[in-house]
Amino acid sequence: MSQQQIVIAVILIAGSVISLVLTALKRRRLRGQRLIADFGQPPNPKEFDEDTLPHIKEYWRLMRAEDHQDSQVDDITWGDLDMDALFIRINKTMSNAGEAVLYAMLRETGESEDTLRRRDHWMRALTAEETPRAGLQARLRKLGKSHFHSAYYFLRNPSGKTPEHAWFYLLLGVLPFLFLALGFVHPAFFLGIAASFAVNLYIFYKTNAIWESEVMAIRHLSGVLHTGKGLLKHPVPGMEEGFHRLDKLCKALSPIRRWNALFAMTKVNHADFLTDYLRIAFMLDMICLTRLAAFITRHQEEVKELYHLVGEMDALISLASLRKSLPQYCVPAFHEEKTVRAVDAAHPLIREPVTNSVHWTRNLLITGSNASGKSTFTKAIALNAILAQTIMTCYASAFTLPRAQVMSSMAVRDQIQDGESYFVVEIKSLRRILSAIREERFLLCFIDEILRGTNTIERIASSAALLSYLNNQPVLCMAATHDIELTQLLSDYQQFHFREEMTENGMVFPYRLMDGPSTTRNAIRLLEQMDFPETVTQRADNLAARFTDTGSWDNNLTQIPLEQSAAKEKHHV
Repeated sequence: MSQQQIVIAVILIAGSVISLVLTALKRRRLRGQRLIADFGQPPNPKEFDEDTLPHIKEYWRLMRAEDHQDSQVDDITWGDLDMDALFIRINKTMSNAGEAVLYAMLRETGESEDTLRRRDHWMRALTAEETPRAGLQARLRKLGKSHFHSAYYFLRNPSGKTPEHAWFYLLLGVLPFLFLALGFVHPAFFLGIAASFAVNLYIFYKTNAIWESEVMAIRHLSGVLHTGKGLLKHPVPGMEEGFHRLDKLCKALSPIRRWNALFAMTKVNHADFLTDYLRIAFMLDMICLTRLAAFITRHQEEVKELYHLVGEMDALISLASLRKSLPQYCVPAFHEEKTVRAVDAAHPLIREPVTNSVHWTRNLLITGSNASGKSTFTKAIALNAILAQTIMTCYASAFTLPRAQVMSSMAVRDQIQDGESYFVVEIKSLRRILSAIREERFLLCFIDEILRGTNTIERIASSAALLSYLNNQPVLCMAATHDIELTQLLSDYQQFHFREEMTENGMVFPYRLMDGPSTTRNAIRLLEQMDFPETVTQRADNLAARFTDTGSWDNNLTQIPLEQSAAKEKHHV
């Protein structure tokens, strides 16, 4: 090859390398621009795989729930308020660590005010700093959302998931070298290499099946550590405390990355037979596993903290994006008074909600017609009380409250598989609220259609007795009901109502909270609108009016002469 050809080849190679580098830089810049443009856009719920929810919940259940038993959103309240749907609506995280920590945040209402203020401060910093934020997101995206890694089970008790007799696997890995060295002394020892490989082959496949989940867990934790190191390259002004702590954790846990490098080498390509032979001959998988498991056991708390910190940064980016996407939100204020003040509060799961304000100073009763907005408003206040104490973000223009546990009894269902009726399930739901009352922890409780599973007389009597009992407890109770009678029996409660309006086009609901008890009924009007026979609606009107006047039912008003009823039905048709 002539000198001229060599020069041309060098130029072509250099040009290709430069082109590849420039292309990679352009792609990175475009990814960053897309991340910046996407910030503040609501997530697409259709992109979320609901099958991953049980795995996301495992982090909270295994790693966090035991430490927050007195201040967590329990399963009944979580289900009543449809908080799985809320989680999906606000989840815009890039990694499974971020999803897990975001879910745990929503279930822990007892975090200190210092922690909540720090979260708010970090969200503001992440909103202001576009370029480093996009860098963090790019790093977190590489970690990905693989949820089948068993890391939470491993971290809960790493010592119980460590293979015993680590020396044995080390010995098996050393034997091939030993037989190789002895073979130069006497050739017969070379046969020991083959025998050693056969033994290691058997043990390799047997242990691989037993310890597969532990290997996956360590790989995932090493990936989180690698991501943490990457996040340090994109520091955000205002988050110095978090990045300083992240740096210390990454340095303390750096041996995990070094040992995991062997794991990464052994499984880069399953078709690489040479790599597989090395893994088998020298027992690399089990030696790495025993070393890493022992190290993680010694540094269990640091690994947990690293996981939470990386996930928290991802979760707070998602929440900062949520704030930017909302037409209105506020940072809540906490006070010592046992009152709640909400201004223009909205339900987070309704896309175009009607907002309402309330100054909740004592136990409160909400009455109103069917579909008038009682339940939606009650849930809106409950959800905002939880969001205030978890993510420092309320769907309102102002929200002030005391620190309190939040519990509800709303969406009760029959437990057919347990053989329990609706009423039994309901009273158990209410009983757990009474059991949670204690002096050292204030309680906000929300009840919808109390004791609807029993007859009218006992429902009203028991409801009045239970709600009166709550008056003398460290509780603020908000109860929504159809039972107008309770407004008289609970005159010491704050009373509000929702109402309907009749128009030429039928019945409409303004969904506005009004002072005082409800004075209207809409069930009979709805029957009229749905074209029920006039004999039915007229008799219903008469019965209701008589009961309102006398407090008793008149059996004579229900008796309709057969010929009169038939005539009216014929005329109606």
